[in-house]
Amino acid sequence: MNLTHARIPEIILISCCIFLTGCGSIKTIDRSDLYVQTEAKAMNTKCKTISRAYSGLNFDFCALHSQPKKQQIGNINIEGKIIILAVAADIFFSTIIDTFALPYTMPQQWKLGSIKLESAPAKYTH
Repeated sequence: MNLTHARIPEIILISCCIFLTGCGSIKTIDRSDLYVQTEAKAMNTKCKTISRAYSGLNFDFCALHSQPKKQQIGNINIEGKIIILAVAADIFFSTIIDTFALPYTMPQQWKLGSIKLESAPAKYTH
């Protein structure tokens, strides 16, 4: 595949869209506790709480501390490798977004405390 300079902006735009939909910061900043609890439960994390300050980064580490779904090709577990690569890339973006969001998330952390994940419901409905 020959990448020309004209295709690079399209690739960057598509990559940003993919990362932002799975970005820990986008999933946690200014979302309800119920939504965050449900997302955490869906990934079967072992985390008990997520701090509101740097919540995207915390969410990413909780994703790393979860049981990946089993999807195999032959004897290779592909899901675990894909999750690790995606979360590793997202950690970089979440750190930047969370740093800019500190003026909003720090007062929320002081006022509301961390998001408790133990009381997560079975399913979140919009």
